[in-house]
Amino acid sequence: MYTAAIFASLSAAPRLWERVDAALKGQGMLLQTVLYCLAGAGVFAYLVYVKNENKLARYLWFFGCVLAAWFLLKQTPLASERVHFAEYGLLGVLLYNALKLEADGLDPWLYVCGALICVAIGALDEITQSFLPNRYFDWRDLFLNGASGAIALGLIRFCVIRQEE
Repeated sequence: MYTAAIFASLSAAPRLWERVDAALKGQGMLLQTVLYCLAGAGVFAYLVYVKNENKLARYLWFFGCVLAAWFLLKQTPLASERVHFAEYGLLGVLLYNALKLEADGLDPWLYVCGALICVAIGALDEITQSFLPNRYFDWRDLFLNGASGAIALGLIRFCVIRQEE
């Protein structure tokens, strides 16, 4: 269902984002940055206050994922393209929830399969865009799509899920 929404919005998304950015008087990039920072702060607060996490390794994984996300977003100059990061990050979370029904939450194949599915859906997204008049295929977007899902899955695996002690 979520994937269908991604594909259904392909032709309208650029115009919609232009309207949102215009309504924000060109501050769409700032809004995205604030929202991504709040999401990261939320995950960090979850680790500290809800999980009472005391293992340094989890915090190192968290900050590694944050650095990877920052690097990806830094390489994406247009606010409309940065939406891919949120779209495919959420797709990674949804795939985790679907795949964990069939596999143990600690099974590494769950995360590998989830990341590969994100890449496959991202590839299909980009291929579809190549046939639309106002869109085009972009390798950078394809990489961003897959990496966004992988980062979300990495956060789940190494920061959220309790590993066996």
